[in-house]
Order: sequence, then structure tokens, then C-alpha cells
Amino acid sequence: MVLPSLVLSLVLFFLLQREFAEGHTLSGIKVSGTKG
Repeated sequence: MVLPSLVLSLVLFFLLQREFAEGHTLSGIKVSGTKG
């Protein structure tokens, strides 16, 4: 049960890194997350 949570954390972390790298705001991340 620990592995899935770690994978999810890593995926979310990488997604956030990409969003911030592209210059999106927190609201933009929330919107993209809702769409996805």
C-alpha cells in the first residue's frame, strides 16, 4: 500500500514541477488537474 502512494506522490510532484516550469499559477494547476 506504500508503493502506490509513493508513485502518486512522485507523479504529482513531477506534474507540479512541469506546471511551475511552464509558468502556470496555482489556479492553472488546479484547473488542469480538474480537467485531467
